[in-house]
Amino acid sequence: MTSNQGQNKKNKQGNNVNFDTARQEENMADFRIDVGFFNHIKTKRLRKRLGLEGVFALQMLWAYAAQHEHEHGRVYTNEDIELAVDWDGDDLAPVLAEVGYLDAVDGGYIIHELETHNGYAASAAKRSAGVKC
Repeated sequence: MTSNQGQNKKNKQGNNVNFDTARQEENMADFRIDVGFFNHIKTKRLRKRLGLEGVFALQMLWAYAAQHEHEHGRVYTNEDIELAVDWDGDDLAPVLAEVGYLDAVDGGYIIHELETHNGYAASAAKRSAGVKC
């Protein structure tokens, strides 16, 4: 597997640009998953309760939060979460909270320790602001 980091590509104007700069120009959001995610006890509990669909739903929630620049502290209702990840099963948020991926707060749920476990996505708005000089 090869990495595109540091490679050049053409931007919309046809100029060569660094791959990382091109991603910023295209305003692409992303998030990172720790290599230990699939073997983590919380993930195993989630898979036991909701199957792989539940694990995928969690990843979709992280992607939604990264795409919409929802920083730590954003409160989601169960309905918000289910709509964001196209969930059709039983209540998703209470299970994500039970296994430890969400924290229950007044009015709903927040993503557990977003800055600690996905600081890259959590700081996207700050990085983007720095690029738009």
